[in-house]
Amino acid sequence: MRIRVLKRAKSHRGIFSFSLVYNEEWFLPHFLAHYRGLDVEHFVFFDDNSTDRTREILMEQDDCTVLVGEFDEDRPRLGVMQATLGNHVLETVPKGSWGLHLDVDEFMILPTGFYSIPDVANYLEQQSPKCAFAAMLDFYPERLSGRFFDPLGPLEGSPWFERDAVYKWFPGDEKPKIVISGVRPRLLIKLNKRYPEKVRDIYGDNPYRIAKTWKVPLVKTGEGIVRLDPHNTNVRPPESIQLGLAHFKFYPGLDERVQNALDRQGYFQASVEYRFLDAILNLFPNERLVCERSVKFNSPADLERVGHIWVR
Repeated sequence: MRIRVLKRAKSHRGIFSFSLVYNEEWFLPHFLAHYRGLDVEHFVFFDDNSTDRTREILMEQDDCTVLVGEFDEDRPRLGVMQATLGNHVLETVPKGSWGLHLDVDEFMILPTGFYSIPDVANYLEQQSPKCAFAAMLDFYPERLSGRFFDPLGPLEGSPWFERDAVYKWFPGDEKPKIVISGVRPRLLIKLNKRYPEKVRDIYGDNPYRIAKTWKVPLVKTGEGIVRLDPHNTNVRPPESIQLGLAHFKFYPGLDERVQNALDRQGYFQASVEYRFLDAILNLFPNERLVCERSVKFNSPADLERVGHIWVR
């Protein structure tokens, strides 16, 4: 893969963020506003040949660098591309910089007392290794039909999450283990009860595997930290702080994204997750998503109370 700079940001100082994007015109204005509010100063995007207004939007932003790529042979899988590009960016920005690795449907929530990413970076300068862990939490609207919440932003239109843990560390392990919980496993259980033939059609003989529910989104360059995949690095982050990533699967552009994923076969587990979402959208169009384990997000304190984010 050959990487080419299509546009450079006017300034490369401060905290940077990297994202691979394809057809994200709905999320981009919200993503940029959220992270500018957290004092990210330089955004690096790899545009994977978007066909909507994604590239046009990015080219208009003074604080955005836009990368594109060319492939000599078959394009790598999405996760391989993300890790490769993430490491490329870590190597090309100045050493000693702090940077984020994010999808544009992931909105970071900081523990109480931290008001910006530089605040977190300053705290991590006293920790080792110099990176931060985050729990990835599915946020959702009250009902599946509530995903059409324009003109609200993601946190306003899709404010519910679940109190249950999404991963667990075991002594001696380099990576945590997934705890199957949350809205998508609940929907799968219902789908299996009501339409078991549909579940067999989607998954075949393969057991259901949920995508990773954590990420190491914030690292300092020049420290020997390497991305192994979009979620993990070659070091275990310090346990003194945990961030949150509000992950928005149910939003106004979901139907189009599902179709794109099915057409491209590039997402998690060869688009199995999106075949599942396609079935849910068609079979349970007005399903109530909120349950007794749900919590409505109003402030970071809501995540702290149930143990999803902390500083110790």
